[in-house]
Amino acid sequence: MVNHPLRRRIIRDLIISGNVGLTSTLTTAIITFLDVKNSDAVLSTPGILIIGALILFLLAKIGVVQRLIETSIRKGLVGMGMVHVADYDLLLKVQSGYCVSELEISATDELAGADLGDSRPADKGIIVLGITKPSGKFIGAPSRHERVEIGDTLLIYGSESAIQSLHPRPEDSSS
Repeated sequence: MVNHPLRRRIIRDLIISGNVGLTSTLTTAIITFLDVKNSDAVLSTPGILIIGALILFLLAKIGVVQRLIETSIRKGLVGMGMVHVADYDLLLKVQSGYCVSELEISATDELAGADLGDSRPADKGIIVLGITKPSGKFIGAPSRHERVEIGDTLLIYGSESAIQSLHPRPEDSSS
C-alpha cells in the first residue's frame, strides 16, 4: 500500500490531520476533567464520554452517515490543499473478477525487454496503468514505446485470469 508515492502522501496527510483532531479532543477532555467542581461529576464525566463515543461509533456505521463523513473529509482535504484522493478500485469501478495489481517483471516474463506496443498486453485484456523502475521513477500512463525491463514493477488492471496468465505462478512441485 505504501509503495506508491501518492498513497504515501495521502497516508501522511491523513495521519497529520488525524493527530490534530486527536490532540484537540484530548485537550478538551483534560480541561473538562480539571474544571470539575464536585466529586460526583468526576465519576459521571468519563461515563458520559464513553457513552457519547459509543453513540458516535454506532452512528458512523450507518451508510448515510458514512457518506456524509467521507464527503466532509474529502472536501476538507481539498480545502486544505491536500492531495486529491482517488483510489484505483473506486476510479475504475472494479467489479468482481477484475483487479488492480502490481506485477514485478522477472527474466521469465514475456513482457521483459519488450516495448508495450510490441508485447501488446491489451490484446490479453491487461491495461498497464504505470511502471515503477528499480530506481524508483514512476511512469504513469506509459506510451506504447515504453520499454519494460527486468526489475520493473507494472501497475496493471484486468481480469484476474488474464493477470494470472500474464504472470503464471510456478506449479507446486509437491503434487
